[in-house]
Amino acid sequence: VEEANLTDEEEKVVAFHEAGHALAFFYYGRQAEITRITLESGGTDSLGFVESVNRKANYFYTESRLRSEIGISLGGYAAEKVIFGEVSTGASQDLRKATAVATDMASVYGMAGTPRDFSGPGRGPDPYFLPGLSPHIDRIINEVYVQIRTFLQDNSALLKKLVEQLQ
Repeated sequence: VEEANLTDEEEKVVAFHEAGHALAFFYYGRQAEITRITLESGGTDSLGFVESVNRKANYFYTESRLRSEIGISLGGYAAEKVIFGEVSTGASQDLRKATAVATDMASVYGMAGTPRDFSGPGRGPDPYFLPGLSPHIDRIINEVYVQIRTFLQDNSALLKKLVEQLQ
């Protein structure tokens, strides 16, 4: 993998993005899972990452645990929005993961207000039900996004301090 040659401004965006993920772990009480924060790709397609390891096996997930997964995924996006007032394309994989978790919550796990399974014959929701599920998926993502964005706004000094440590 070719090493990215980022401008100072691009590196700053990546640093705030990764710091946003890291502080999201803290917000959800999962900071012990972080093993490394880096602005180097380490052979991946990303420009930085927060490496984490579950400290114990999870045999099932609660609704709050799944919401924390979404919040951690959205932490980088939210940090960019808080600091720069806009987001970069660097959050695309994070958005995909957050959407997948929220979709499973609404369609498979009965966590969107209706205690039933809306899954199709394969993985994911039955396309027939997707128009009705989409507002529930949006609600879950938006609720979590507002929480993590508010936390990062309220703790922007901590976010900036963490970025200083990363650069």
